[in-house]
Amino acid sequence: MGVGDGSVAASVVTRCVRIEVNCKAIAAVIVGLMLAACGGSVGSVPPTATSSPTSTPTAAPTPSPTPAPNATPTPAPPPPPPPPTATVLKIVRVGAYSYAFSPVMLSIRHGAPLTVTNTTAAPHTMTADGGAFNSGTVSPNSTITMTFSTPGTFPYHCQIHPYMTGTLTVT
Repeated sequence: MGVGDGSVAASVVTRCVRIEVNCKAIAAVIVGLMLAACGGSVGSVPPTATSSPTSTPTAAPTPSPTPAPNATPTPAPPPPPPPPTATVLKIVRVGAYSYAFSPVMLSIRHGAPLTVTNTTAAPHTMTADGGAFNSGTVSPNSTITMTFSTPGTFPYHCQIHPYMTGTLTVT
């Protein structure tokens, strides 16, 4: 080796040191990158296990049934009115030689039947003064039925015995 051999050797050593330093720096960079990729960092404390919140299953709220709307019940139609009861008009004997309608004043619903009963031994009629109705002859000890559809007040008499009078009101 010659005069300049010492400086060459020093240069070689410097280069090796530089290469070694560079190698260490490169190695440190590589280790840092690897740690970063794994979630760590250079010079940090290794991560400790931590608990992460876990969801506790909760029961889903039970849906309550939707109440049905309160339907207003349709009211039942009123029952039909009972059929009109028959009203009875009697032809009766009054004294030894007289006859009469009983009752003298009578009220009946239109459409209701009127039963006319002759309790005497003589024939009679029930005839409206204005001619609105006429029963025809009601034989002795017999019964007829009449129905009146026109409301109003009707004076009536017996055509055979004109003194027999009465008043019928049809409502």
